[in-house]
Amino acid sequence: MIERAVKVQEAIDKISTKAFNNTQKRADNRAECICCGGWIMGFKDEISRKEYHITGMCQACQDKVYNDIKESK
Repeated sequence: MIERAVKVQEAIDKISTKAFNNTQKRADNRAECICCGGWIMGFKDEISRKEYHITGMCQACQDKVYNDIKESK
């Protein structure tokens, strides 16, 4: 299971490096957003905080991405 998790993380890192020239882990270590590069200032709720640790997106980028998805439906 650990080997599978490592391969999944490697795939995520490869995609995020191509898309954002950054990885979630690097962004998290620097307390910055993987999308916009801005500093992480806070989150509106615990779900948003957890989402940051999964995706690396700040609150503003999460709002934009998820609002765009909601509006496209």
